[in-house]
Amino acid sequence: MLRRQAAPDVSTMADLREHVRACHTTLRNRHATPAACAGALDQVGKCLAFHHDRRNLNVEYFLSSFDYIVDNMVDRLEERRTHTQVLLSIVQLCFCSGLFCGESFRPVADRIVVHVILLCTHTDARVAAKARECLTVWTERVSYDLHVVVQAGERLSSEEESVNYCISFVDQIPTILGSWDPKELHDIDLFALIANCLMDDRQNVRRHGYEPLALLFEFHRAEYGDDPPLVHAYLEQLPKQVVDELLRQVPTSALAHAIRPLLVPRHAFPNAKKAMQSPVLSRKLQFYDTPSSYPDVVHHHLRHRASRANPRLEPDVPRSAFKARRPPPPHRKRRMYSGYGDDASLMHTVVGWVWFWVVVLLAAFGFMSLLWFLWQV
Repeated sequence: MLRRQAAPDVSTMADLREHVRACHTTLRNRHATPAACAGALDQVGKCLAFHHDRRNLNVEYFLSSFDYIVDNMVDRLEERRTHTQVLLSIVQLCFCSGLFCGESFRPVADRIVVHVILLCTHTDARVAAKARECLTVWTERVSYDLHVVVQAGERLSSEEESVNYCISFVDQIPTILGSWDPKELHDIDLFALIANCLMDDRQNVRRHGYEPLALLFEFHRAEYGDDPPLVHAYLEQLPKQVVDELLRQVPTSALAHAIRPLLVPRHAFPNAKKAMQSPVLSRKLQFYDTPSSYPDVVHHHLRHRASRANPRLEPDVPRSAFKARRPPPPHRKRRMYSGYGDDASLMHTVVGWVWFWVVVLLAAFGFMSLLWFLWQV
């Protein structure tokens, strides 16, 4: 938190606006030194803390003034050459603003949250620590648009940057699932961010994803009910290494208790090299094929129930969360090619026998002709 220095009693909310405007002028000046920019940002933070301590902070008034410098802060955060001192002051100001303003600060948080997440793995330890602290406070007291967070993670080109981004954010998922309105999480694929950690080769990276994964399963179970398809949808996405570590890291979780009975010897784990996909699509559980350890009776019931709701199941159902379907058994493939039923099979048998005897008779006639020719010679 900012070090709060004593401010004169004559300070008013008008002084706060003056500090914001002075900061705006300084940040716009491309020739301003990093010390000058950091000092201007710190002055805004100190004045904000002073008014908060005096319990006379008008949040709406402050935010209307703060709009002057939001664009300048975003520009500085997007520049790769921005000095570390300036980055630290920006994050400190964002931290205090979110702490003092609460949910009212969300419009600003929506614009800056992605930059804060990226700064959580900054090379400067001070910036990284303050960014993590800021993100935690925003998650607990402000909230932000999860669509923005997920979409930004998908656009990162560097694999290392993407993994670091996911590590920084997945630590917030337990708080989000525990305290945020469930409506905020609808149509949000948090599983993709967790999977990015779980598929990494480094164990210290994978361990960040197990607790969020277990809590996400509990959230989905509360939303869709304790239905066997949900358990199998999760299990079908987890490679053997991830399952083994999951049972060690969170052995008492609902996910561990749910999948442990399903780990029969014949279970076929998915390929660890393939990217994991969300077990839940469009808030519905739809499958293309039977999971490896799925009871046949339950699968038949699900397929029958789905076929009644949608007679043309295969063309209309969106692509499943499961990986590519396994090839069907040989008898299914042969039946698929003989699409005319029992009459067609009988016809093929009769034609086959006719051709067989035609070939036999022609061979016999040719052999007898050869013997007669040799006898004449």
